[in-house]
Amino acid sequence: MKKHLTNNLALKLISVLIAIGIWILVSGSTDPVMTKSFKNVAVTVQNGAYIEDTFGKIARLENESQTITVIVRGRKTVLNSLTDIQAVADLTQIQDMNLEANPVMVPVSVTVPGIEPENVTAVPQNIEVKIEERKTKDFQIAVTQTGKTDTDYAVGKITTDPNIVSVSGPESIINKIGSIKAEVNVDGLSADETRQVELKVFDNNQEELRPTDLQYLHFNSGDSLQVTAKITIWEKRSGVRLKVDYDGGAAEGFQVTEITTTPDELTVAGTDAALDQLKRNGNVITLPADALQIVRPRVDFEVSVDITKYLPDDIIWIYDDDNKEVIVKGTVLPLDSKEVDLPVAQIQKLNTADGLFVTFTQDVVALRIQANKGDLDAFDISQVTASIDLTGRGEGEYTIPVNVTLPEGYSLVDTPTAHIRLNQKVDSTAGDTITSE
Repeated sequence: MKKHLTNNLALKLISVLIAIGIWILVSGSTDPVMTKSFKNVAVTVQNGAYIEDTFGKIARLENESQTITVIVRGRKTVLNSLTDIQAVADLTQIQDMNLEANPVMVPVSVTVPGIEPENVTAVPQNIEVKIEERKTKDFQIAVTQTGKTDTDYAVGKITTDPNIVSVSGPESIINKIGSIKAEVNVDGLSADETRQVELKVFDNNQEELRPTDLQYLHFNSGDSLQVTAKITIWEKRSGVRLKVDYDGGAAEGFQVTEITTTPDELTVAGTDAALDQLKRNGNVITLPADALQIVRPRVDFEVSVDITKYLPDDIIWIYDDDNKEVIVKGTVLPLDSKEVDLPVAQIQKLNTADGLFVTFTQDVVALRIQANKGDLDAFDISQVTASIDLTGRGEGEYTIPVNVTLPEGYSLVDTPTAHIRLNQKVDSTAGDTITSE
């Protein structure tokens, strides 16, 4: 019996060993040891203050040194579950402290949870670190506006606190900065409001600075890059008229007979006090004579005027597009002359091609007449005969001269023109177009 038990124990041990071997074989095939590469692992810089405290300079990674590749050897199940790989560049481990050799090389230490260090390889094992002078520069915060206020209101002013931000960091990055902006959304506002807004940093090409560069910058406004924006809302007023003071006179023998503006009315916004004063002025804004910069003209003139510099205090012009200028037109005529309107119904249409009809694109044609012997005030437009010659004109739009005969004692200053359109006649009953043969 004892011999039987001993023999049975040996068999059991052999069976266990065989089972372990089979398990090792099976587990090795289902969870093999393998090698896996993890790309774009971010490198964290440690002890950056060491360089500044020791050498008075600042260290930063070039973009190509911001990440590395980590090669790990281990079981498949372990590798597939890895999420926390840490790559660290300790600036106290700079290989050569001779900072004149710029950039310097720093070893990268990688830690992978559950993996022995000998099974982890960093590629590259050393990275380049730039050592630069620290630079500080002040920037005026530029405010940009998005959204639209309530229909009856407009943004009068937006101010930020602070309105200047001081930025320090590596010299090369500071030199990249073109502007710092605070973007303020005013959508739906109808009253003053104060809020916190984020600052955005833009380079010299007006592209937003990358986070890899931002991380090296320090702002006196704080690391949150927020400032306080105060939004002042003003009420709108429509129907404000423009008046132009032009006292320069025309050239000898000429006169400025009329000055018009486009637009002739404005929509503005302003403080309550400014709008009250504007109302007392008859809702009229006057452009001074020196706004035109026209010297003794002999012919009609047209000039663009930036009226923003001539608006009353605390008044702004609300415009529909980016055009901030008003077009001022002046009519210049010889002395003893004036401009009168000739109704287009009074103009004869001569030699119209068969199958075509004429449409004027205006109601009147301006005639500039001069009194030779007659009285300008006594001029009678009904005594004028006028015609246009359409010989050889086909379908289309034209600007053509108007032949005018005036009463005795009057003459034309220049030849007037009419804007017309020639179209084919249409048979209204059949819907067919009648064409000339």
